[in-house]
Amino acid sequence: MTFERKLILKPPALIYIRVPVIDLVPVFQMDELALEAVLQLGNAASQYNLATVGYSILPSYMQALVAPHEDFDLSEFLYTYKWLSSRAVICMELGKFAPLLMRKGKFKLWMRRYDHHTITSNTQFQKRLDYIHNDPVEKGLAKTPPDWRFSSAGDWLLHRDGYIEVEKDLDWIGLE
Repeated sequence: MTFERKLILKPPALIYIRVPVIDLVPVFQMDELALEAVLQLGNAASQYNLATVGYSILPSYMQALVAPHEDFDLSEFLYTYKWLSSRAVICMELGKFAPLLMRKGKFKLWMRRYDHHTITSNTQFQKRLDYIHNDPVEKGLAKTPPDWRFSSAGDWLLHRDGYIEVEKDLDWIGLE
């Protein structure tokens, strides 16, 4: 578990990240909110010149595999993602989750902490991508990985375009 601090990463690299919602409130079980979380991941990745390799938005967290094309600060990228997604979600109908996301009179969607892991081999990459795609199935949210709309499983397994661009050509990363 990492708290927001400067963490500069240099390409070629493939990074797994996982960011939990505050108190693990399952706010992304609302489809329109999950969609915004996906779209803002794409926006943040674009701002930081990152390739999004895989992702999944589950009810209480976001997980993704990203690859930088240039040096970047992971904590700054995640701050931007959290800010963009929070600004998008706060304007939407939050239903029963609205009071659960208020802290001292302020809206708070994400926990400060995040998990990250550098992927160094094709074996690690495949295991982590499979985990990201199978997680919604194991949580009972979908029957098969591509059935979960808020992940890159359809991009990888059915060769269909999802909500954001997914990079599948990873030769430039140089995994073992």
